[in-house]
Amino acid sequence: MPLSSSQLEAFAEVAKTGSFSQAAKNLHITQSALSQRVLNLEKDLATSLIIRDPNGLRLTPIGDELLRYFQIKNSLEQEVVGRIAERQAALTGVVRIAGFSSVMRSVVMPSISALLTKNPTLTVELFSREVRDLAAMLASNETDFTVTTIKSEREEIECHYLGKEENVLIEPANAGRCRDTYLDHDQDDATTAAFFRLQKKAPKTIRREYVDEVYAIIDAVAAGWGRGVVPKHLITTNRRVAVVKGLRSLDVSVFLSFYRQAHHSQLQRTLIDLLVTTIPQRLAP
Repeated sequence: MPLSSSQLEAFAEVAKTGSFSQAAKNLHITQSALSQRVLNLEKDLATSLIIRDPNGLRLTPIGDELLRYFQIKNSLEQEVVGRIAERQAALTGVVRIAGFSSVMRSVVMPSISALLTKNPTLTVELFSREVRDLAAMLASNETDFTVTTIKSEREEIECHYLGKEENVLIEPANAGRCRDTYLDHDQDDATTAAFFRLQKKAPKTIRREYVDEVYAIIDAVAAGWGRGVVPKHLITTNRRVAVVKGLRSLDVSVFLSFYRQAHHSQLQRTLIDLLVTTIPQRLAP
């Protein structure tokens, strides 16, 4: 049985906004009409798609799968419409990528910059998140691609190895004004501990302080607040800090993850090829 486009659109708008009332406003229909479309879609599929609980709306696993189908369908439709409109040379659609902070600004953004400049009708949505949150973002359709340090073992997720971040210990270029402190993201950040487990000799006690973000760690080290373990590719041209010599680097694997699909749009194929090709080059310090 073919799915109703109006019902699919109503369901997808509710999933996007997290609100029946806002979805109805966006689609310029009454809330009761929108609710009926979603209800009819659930009846046609004989399953629940949306769960209403005290914390708001959330999708069932089948709802997540249906939303991915809708997004793929929309992406392919936009591509076809773009070609019919004689814009064959330009890509259209939405680029949605989520990743951890040390790769988004320094690696992902430069990798896609030329693509966006060449294709002005592209829309970009980038998300900088904790690694622990990226898999959930992909599963809930908040993003199409994740750049992560965790390789998914799920059969429906495709993973491409992109290279390694080489993490090194840095201190101020003028090491004489450095506090005896090690800077991490937050209390759950195990980077410093993992780094010193690799060393033959480690400090007996490690005094930790937290500055929440990797670029803030680099700035704080430059200001003499302490030392920090950061990706080497972030500090290659930074003369305010210096790498502490004689220590092993902490290498962390980086992966591009996305859902397997029978058919990828031209935009998705182009983006996958671009990220798999350019990110390894930018990770290398």
